[in-house]
Amino acid sequence: LFSLLALVQALGAEEVNVDLLVLTAGAVRVSGETNLEPRLGTLVGAVPVIPAELPGVRARLVDIGTDRAPAGRFIEHLAAELAADGPDVVALRGPDRWMPTVEPLHLESPLVPAFRERGTYLITGAFGGLGLAVARHLAVAYQARLALVGRHPLPARTEWDPWLQRHGNEDEASRRIHLVRELEALGADVLPIVADVTDTAALRRGVEETRRRFGALHGVLHAAGVLDDGALQVRDVAASRRVLAPKLQGTLALHEALRGTARHKVVIATKA
Repeated sequence: LFSLLALVQALGAEEVNVDLLVLTAGAVRVSGETNLEPRLGTLVGAVPVIPAELPGVRARLVDIGTDRAPAGRFIEHLAAELAADGPDVVALRGPDRWMPTVEPLHLESPLVPAFRERGTYLITGAFGGLGLAVARHLAVAYQARLALVGRHPLPARTEWDPWLQRHGNEDEASRRIHLVRELEALGADVLPIVADVTDTAALRRGVEETRRRFGALHGVLHAAGVLDDGALQVRDVAASRRVLAPKLQGTLALHEALRGTARHKVVIATKA
């Protein structure tokens, strides 16, 4: 991703008109492949954005899968892609050319609720907009038991009232105290947990603490994220890493922290 970012910035600085073909091996699943490279998914997300920001650059991603095509035919396929109009992402599998489509899904029966009454759910980014919205819904609709993961510690519960008196309502810790009390008033049992979502060991301790307190863990909602909008042309690697860390590294850290636990449902929440 970062090498592509550097290349796009160089092209933008020269104000050139060029076709940019991003070639990957194992970025997309077409027919049940299991040996994909997940990190290449960052390119699948980035490529469609490039022409929107740099009108002179026509960018497309071509994925050849993990089974390499014979050299002669492979070059012919790439030459054809450069000459063709098509979608942002194309997958070549042997002689076949695959393109993503969207089709309506007609449900034959109502959806089964994913949450359970008095279920236990761990939410990362729980004090942000997405996480808090989900926590409120779970409190009202299911009287859920909530483990709220945040990076900053709260005072001990016995110190909450003195803290509020000393610091007022504008303090960040005061805001979180009020949010915990609001969720409890709505019907939830709340366990605040201190952990950086990129820290596997800290997340594992949070999972263990949740299970000690509530006895089970029925689902995880990964809502942690950093919002840092900015044009590709002025985005640097450090800013990109800050945005990617909670979602990508956080997802991997959660995967490791939950390894060995009973089967669970994980939902990753993000803003478009």
